Amino acid sequence: MRINLLRYAGVYIAAAVALAVLLWALEAFLGVSAPSGLSTALPPMLAALIEGQAYARTTRAPLPGGEAWAGALRMTLVVAAINAVVLLGVLLVMPELREPQLLGIVAVVFVVLLGVVFLANRFFFGMGAKSQLKALSAEGAHK
Repeated sequence: MRINLLRYAGVYIAAAVALAVLLWALEAFLGVSAPSGLSTALPPMLAALIEGQAYARTTRAPLPGGEAWAGALRMTLVVAAINAVVLLGVLLVMPELREPQLLGIVAVVFVVLLGVVFLANRFFFGMGAKSQLKALSAEGAHK
């Protein structure tokens, strides 16, 4: 499989940070708040879309379903690792969150959000590959 997990992680982190800054600025200067799920779904959507496009440029072939699901799982594991590091940092800075009940709630939310990320990765990985193949086909037709 031709997935660059380092590129995926970089796009994911860059999108998450940029979105956090944008949402903060919207709230601070305009008093506008965005849906909370946006920061969960948008970064993996963008990163998976870019990986799908890169896959299609490299292979110039459709993305097989099995590879799409396996790739989505690997990308989701990257997100899990990144968010686990962030969560550990938050727990070090905010010891009041270490209560067993709160940790249980955080764990459940973490797993549910990873499910959302997995589905976003799968859908947008395939969408990126498909759209890039169409673009390559149209480019080839115009030559």
